[in-house]
Amino acid sequence: MGISFGQPLALLLLLPVLGGTLFLWRRSPWAGEGQRGRLILALRLLLLSLLVLTLASPVARHTVDRQAVVFVADLSASAERQRARMEEFVRQAMEARGPDDRVGVVAIGRDSLVEWPVTRDDGFREFQSEVRADNTNLADGLRMAAALLPADARRRIVVVSDGQENLGSAVEQARFLQAQGIQVDVVPLEVSSGPEVLVASIAAPASARTGERVPFDVTIGSTGRAEGILQVSVDGVVIAVKRIILEAGETRFAFDVEIDRPGFHTLRATVESSSDTRFQNNRADVLVNVHGPPTVLIVEDREGAGRNISDALIATSFQVELRPTSLFPESLEELGKYTGIVLVDVPADSLGQGRMEVLRAAVRDLGKGLLVVGGTQSFTMGEYQDTPLEEVLPVTSKVREREEKGKVALGLVIDKSGSMSGPGSDGAPKVEMAKEAARLSLEELETYDLAGVVAFDASSWWLVPMGEIGSEAHLRELQESIGVLVSDGGTNIYAALSTAYQGLASALAPRKHVILLTDGNSGPGDYTGLLSAMKQDEITLSTIAVGTDADVSLLRRLSEEGGGRFYLTDRAWDIPQILIKETRLATRKAIVEELTIPLVVGSSPVLRAAGDKFPTLGGYVTTVPRNAAHVVLVSPRGDPILAQWQHGLGRSMAWTSDSEGRWTSSFEDWKEAPVFWSALVNWTMPPEETAFQVRGEVEAGVAALVVEGEVQDDGRLTARIVGPQLDVTSIPLEATAPGRFEAEFPANEQGPYLVQVVEEASQSERRSSSAGLVVPYSPEYRDLEGEPHLLERVAAVTSGRVLSSPPEAFGQDLPPARGDVPMAWWLLLAASLLLPLDIAFRRLNISIVEAKAWVERFKGRALKGRVTPRPEDASTVLESMRQYRAGRPALVLDRESQRDSRTVPASRFSERQAEPEKPRAPNEAPGLEHKEEEASGSATERWLRAKRRASNR
Repeated sequence: MGISFGQPLALLLLLPVLGGTLFLWRRSPWAGEGQRGRLILALRLLLLSLLVLTLASPVARHTVDRQAVVFVADLSASAERQRARMEEFVRQAMEARGPDDRVGVVAIGRDSLVEWPVTRDDGFREFQSEVRADNTNLADGLRMAAALLPADARRRIVVVSDGQENLGSAVEQARFLQAQGIQVDVVPLEVSSGPEVLVASIAAPASARTGERVPFDVTIGSTGRAEGILQVSVDGVVIAVKRIILEAGETRFAFDVEIDRPGFHTLRATVESSSDTRFQNNRADVLVNVHGPPTVLIVEDREGAGRNISDALIATSFQVELRPTSLFPESLEELGKYTGIVLVDVPADSLGQGRMEVLRAAVRDLGKGLLVVGGTQSFTMGEYQDTPLEEVLPVTSKVREREEKGKVALGLVIDKSGSMSGPGSDGAPKVEMAKEAARLSLEELETYDLAGVVAFDASSWWLVPMGEIGSEAHLRELQESIGVLVSDGGTNIYAALSTAYQGLASALAPRKHVILLTDGNSGPGDYTGLLSAMKQDEITLSTIAVGTDADVSLLRRLSEEGGGRFYLTDRAWDIPQILIKETRLATRKAIVEELTIPLVVGSSPVLRAAGDKFPTLGGYVTTVPRNAAHVVLVSPRGDPILAQWQHGLGRSMAWTSDSEGRWTSSFEDWKEAPVFWSALVNWTMPPEETAFQVRGEVEAGVAALVVEGEVQDDGRLTARIVGPQLDVTSIPLEATAPGRFEAEFPANEQGPYLVQVVEEASQSERRSSSAGLVVPYSPEYRDLEGEPHLLERVAAVTSGRVLSSPPEAFGQDLPPARGDVPMAWWLLLAASLLLPLDIAFRRLNISIVEAKAWVERFKGRALKGRVTPRPEDASTVLESMRQYRAGRPALVLDRESQRDSRTVPASRFSERQAEPEKPRAPNEAPGLEHKEEEASGSATERWLRAKRRASNR
């Protein structure tokens, strides 16, 4: 048993507090009152001492015998077959613990989870935690177990594992536990695995040149004699298939391949065998960075949209690959093959969120170039706003203020034929989705906009006549009118469009737009004449085809000639989303279609390449330039036509007009057009990546980078790493030798890591080099044997043992532990009980004799049984003392009389009390009789009279 203090410096307050109290007491009226004065001093000193001790936070330490044990159970893939044995071991150990012992369970894999909190409760039966089993992190499990152990118990951790550690260091963590007095015992598990065939490794040069034969080796491991098939591929294309015969151990196979395209390429080896248990280790990849002439990827959303730019780049010696948006690369390493990317009139939803994030990472983190060419499906019209694609561009797709737009007249033409009563591919009824879409579309309009709904089957009519939206009440009436639509009849698209045209032709609005929604085919009609009339009256047309049964070719032609957009879906749930999107686009003045002469407002290499004069444009998509963007060409309205900027490590450029001839028909006669498009793409592309040699290796979840090359005097090297999940890490490279720089970063996720090494110097342009490395499958699936010796080393560090039976987990071999009991609250309680006594003796003038008499009286009653002993509050105690004092003889208060009274028998006090008071002269000083009178009465009254006399002096 011992006492320690949490705030020992607070004890220094005892000297000034007690010394000051003693000093003040000597000057107080109680200093000369004998025993009563000394009692008041003692109470005051004790009370203040208790308060100071409370501030010092005293703790009483005592020895405890109970144990707290936490089991760390290995649930990784290598120990999966021993799961039942681990559960049984923990259950039997719990049964052998003492009544006060506590137990907890931690499950480990790559991460650690608390399976069973440290408690005295029973009930553990089996593991419920789902940890990531692709790694074993014993160190993290030990760390979490130590955090769970209480301080007031003998502490032990029991590790039940095969010892196959591949993350962290359990031995280092055990040293920390040993310093904390925690013992680690271990239970080694036997690893029993079946026959196994795996790809042990694949090796290839980090870089090569186009047309060069790239050698690479594949090492296959096997636990015994086996047969299998080895398959080798480059970028997903199989280049070799070989039947192999394996012996126990490792067998190496050599291949070579010629790669004729620059960029990053993935070499993959896959083995298949009937003598195999785990599939996770049957594949391995390696990245090769092939250098050569740059390759540009051109992406188009409509067939033929990117043809003009593709022909121009090919004519100027670029290597070009033209793809539709559906084949846009979905991984960063695949997109990394290309030096530049061109998007030609591509809407954001055609790419999708995931591909746009890959594109952003390629430009920002790998330094790839991006050119976005406008059209009716791009920028503002392509819903770029607040997307990863817009983040990369030098312009934003913001909507102009409403007052600049004026009124909009919108005509919704909805098919209600019998086929619309059926469900879409998702099971939702098409006609109901169309009605809901029409109702929601009306809510996108302002109260001063005009709208109408034409319903059609074999004939057509205005379901909602063309008119202003007006008030909210009128909007509700229009929406209720749409709800009565019932599907039946045939399909006549031409008659429906004619009805809509007649209603919109007379509408007083600067912008008029028709949206046609249908799922069927229609008879012939003079569509060319109708579209010509609509164009003359400045009425645009967009079409929505629901399902492949619709006349897709007709609807696509109507939208192209009508100056609108075409949508195709077979999901009825998509109808409201598409119609609302089209309504929003129709209410924007995002396209300016008028003769536009580009004005030069900034310098750029593009201007020198294309000449001083640009042909007149027929229109463009309105955008807003970013603050940091460099605008090269603008329209007479001040809208950007050509803008460029640096984003991260890459460059991007926005051309807000088109390339197909709708607004750039004059480019057909412009002889500098091929040079112009090539100059745009060339500006975005990074310089040749030959500044540095970059190598990378991965071991135990840590990747090591080695960069070799000459750096300028004030230059700094930084590595930007993009992981498999597109997470970005930037780390500085430190010089370890002349011309050699190194750095490390965590690489726990399986898959490719792309590295961009950038040099930044004040007096020159930024240089960079790229490299790639692949983190293979986890060592959890490669190491087929456990490591019991590792567990023995962990136990030895903390003086632990190798347990052979579950009861040993609660053995009595642990050193005694000490528990702490805080004493501050008890001291504070004692001080609060002393405070009323201190006040009573000082303020109520209670003497020692009175206190003793009261105590004796209380004891006498208790012994005689007259009163039942019970706790009394301070008011009851004080009242009893007052009653006792009122019934005793009056005492002489002056000190001289008090000295005489020590020798006078008690009977004389009674006699003097009975004598009558003698009269005295007016000037006669009060004598003994007067003092005796003042001594009579209650203690409070005497105290008040004494106070008045003191004040009169």
